[in-house]
Amino acid sequence: MQESPSGVSWMKVSYPLSENLRKHVAAHEEGKWEFPIHLIPSVKLDDFCKHGNPWNDDDPVQNKWIAGTNVVIYKESCAIHDKTRKVYYRPAIGDCSCQLNFDGQDYLLFNLDNSKLFYYGVLFQYLHLMLEGRNPLIAFQRSLQRTYMCLGEQTAPSIYFLRKAWYAFSRLIDIPFEECFICPTCGPSPNVIVCDGTMVGMRKDLLPFKHKNQPQEDPVFPVIKGSAHVDRVLIKSKRARDMLLKYSGYRRDRKPIACPQMVTIKEFDQLVKLLRSDGFSSLAQLLDKLEKKYHERTAPKIFSEIARNTPACGMVQIAGCKQTCSTLHAITKKSIDIFSPKNHRLWKDVSEKAPVITSFLMLCRKDLDGEISSEILDVLAHILTTLQASFKLHPPDPSYYPQPDPTNCLSYFPSLPQLHGNSAYEKDKSRTAPETDKCRKQSSSHPTLTPRIFTVYCPHSVCYGFEMLTECESPRHPFQIFKTRFSKPPGMIIYDNACSLHQYCLNREPIFFQNTTFYVDRFHWRGHIGCSSGYCLDEYCTMDIKSINSQVNEQADYGLQRIKGQLAYMNYSNFIFHLKLFLAIKNMDICIKQKL
Repeated sequence: MQESPSGVSWMKVSYPLSENLRKHVAAHEEGKWEFPIHLIPSVKLDDFCKHGNPWNDDDPVQNKWIAGTNVVIYKESCAIHDKTRKVYYRPAIGDCSCQLNFDGQDYLLFNLDNSKLFYYGVLFQYLHLMLEGRNPLIAFQRSLQRTYMCLGEQTAPSIYFLRKAWYAFSRLIDIPFEECFICPTCGPSPNVIVCDGTMVGMRKDLLPFKHKNQPQEDPVFPVIKGSAHVDRVLIKSKRARDMLLKYSGYRRDRKPIACPQMVTIKEFDQLVKLLRSDGFSSLAQLLDKLEKKYHERTAPKIFSEIARNTPACGMVQIAGCKQTCSTLHAITKKSIDIFSPKNHRLWKDVSEKAPVITSFLMLCRKDLDGEISSEILDVLAHILTTLQASFKLHPPDPSYYPQPDPTNCLSYFPSLPQLHGNSAYEKDKSRTAPETDKCRKQSSSHPTLTPRIFTVYCPHSVCYGFEMLTECESPRHPFQIFKTRFSKPPGMIIYDNACSLHQYCLNREPIFFQNTTFYVDRFHWRGHIGCSSGYCLDEYCTMDIKSINSQVNEQADYGLQRIKGQLAYMNYSNFIFHLKLFLAIKNMDICIKQKL
């Protein structure tokens, strides 16, 4: 274990300063009082040492209880060095050897070692430069040295003592970390999550442990089985998907082909045959009807969505919406006319929850006379059946999950403690990833630094915590956070690799994530050429979704880059603490704005 940085001062420093200390600042800056020559620790009647003995309240000067001489007080613009100034202590009355040292808070001083004292203004100045600038501590020390030399030819504290003072003082800043990492609007467990990795790391050789974040299979706990990708996708044959995409006249990046080439009769017959062998006969019948009726071998754009390797429950994310599912089932059975004005609310609900389906229905209405052909209804029924098949498994028994790992010190989520440890899944045994149409996140790593941290935010830009990654970011990291720390998963997860995360969750815990919708944030969607537009945030027209700031992580990442250089070469405890401090104060600023 690494020792925590410490100085002589021990009293917590309120942030922002209390009203009483602010008055002291004003009085000092106005020159109404100076630092005394004899720095004596104050004592209260109810103060006792750790052994229960009272402190001696005699005069320390007369008794020569001297703790330090040659005292230097470092301020923002000069160093106060009076050879007659001394720091005193008080002994305890009794048979113990306890001493009450001079804290210095009454004089806005931080006592480092009874000879070097730092005015609060110096240390707070560095704190705020760290928050708002890109100045490492060494740059601040050099700036301080130049200021001293410019104004009085004095020597500023060395980087060694300034670093010791800052590390010790920062631990005394009284910030309620647990409260700061909770959004006052979203509460302790937010329903909407915006998450991503941030390129902030520390030296690997300074880690106090060799941590393996992979879940270990324990013979005591059964291996959990999820759903299979092949059972979730609408068209299992890659050849059939490629041919249907060509038939639709669109490329994988959703742009129309400049000079569309119709599939040949031979290719069309092969496509229909492949669809029938895949069990998607309803789509084969629909294509046959379109070809015979219009004598063309091109189809509406919506078929380019069906041609993708995305799970049906990703293209149409309504597994947790009972009303929407019920409406679509009623449509397939022709028990309601969805285009009737009296069913306007039902149509609006389907349009908001399943825009891919409503586009499909609008573009494929028979002769545009308001009637939906039976072939289209059969295709819709097939989509719904495939969607629901992903969630027919029984949820794992709670005894399948191990207890939380007390040695896991890579994560900090104060409002979301671990409910259980990482489980072993059948899919973890297979290292061969399914073909995912190239929707993959490319991650790079530094040869000597840990890759990054993974941060979790609510839509109001409040950070709920972070996890330090020891390997390149993958969907496993957000999955483990949501599964082990949320008793009920978020209703919406926005992530730049949401399509892969959704597949990862379905492979392991489909029932747990059944009511969760996964969306790619707006900034990264243009890079997603393989997955369905069901993951595109802008496809959904509700005000709740339109108003979400999906760039929360990108904006926060820009702020974290200010301290990236400073954090890179800190030891583990300082790295974690400074991340907590930076994010906590930023959260405080956001929460204050919310309350205004």
